[in-house]
Amino acid sequence: MKMPYACNYCGKYIVLAKHVSWTTARDLCESYGLTMAKINSKEDNEDLDAAAKMTLGEYTDPKRWNDTNWIWIGTREVMYSNGTGSNVWQHHDGTPLLWETPDWDYKRQPDNYVKPRARNRS
Repeated sequence: MKMPYACNYCGKYIVLAKHVSWTTARDLCESYGLTMAKINSKEDNEDLDAAAKMTLGEYTDPKRWNDTNWIWIGTREVMYSNGTGSNVWQHHDGTPLLWETPDWDYKRQPDNYVKPRARNRS
């Protein structure tokens, strides 16, 4: 899955519109001398939302996940060896997510959701 991403710059967020994978986004932020965005509070989330709107424009349907309102940040769910989620969230640098109930965690899977394939209809 490829989408825009956010880097942290001096405590603020820079949203880049290029569609890339999460690992590429992490590597690109680092290549610019930055880190991926870490969201630990509602205020952080509001700052990121403002940066996203500056770069990507207003989105039309906030309930729909698409590349106009879904942005890679530096936080991922810790996965078990069998590929299932642990419901434990960790930032790219190994520090824990400090925000108990993030507004963006609607599906409890913001980082690597894969849409199931449609069944063949004969």
